[in-house]
Amino acid sequence: MDPYVVNLHRSLYSQYVPVFTDGSKSTNYVGCSVAFPDSVSAYRLNAALSIYTAEATAISCALQRISSENTRQFCIYTDSMSVLQSLQQTESSNNPVICDILLQMEDLRSKGFDILF
Repeated sequence: MDPYVVNLHRSLYSQYVPVFTDGSKSTNYVGCSVAFPDSVSAYRLNAALSIYTAEATAISCALQRISSENTRQFCIYTDSMSVLQSLQQTESSNNPVICDILLQMEDLRSKGFDILF
């Protein structure tokens, strides 16, 4: 992510807690990570999974953590345009991780959370 863009966005949305997510894949490893201001968590995933699934899983893990927070405003930063596009096409998704994210988002919004991407 371009540091200038992130800094500009952070200045516009300073009241939101920033959460950074990432997925990675190499020959023998697939994983994802989630960074909150106070902690970073990393998860090893099944090596057969795609980078797309790793990126989506990182967002899902972030939402799980958000659900236990007292703060209600979060901004999730991801570099996966394909996952963000999938989240916009809610009716046509048959990917289980995307469906899970959509359900998590619906649940969090019903509880008063405001989550931006």
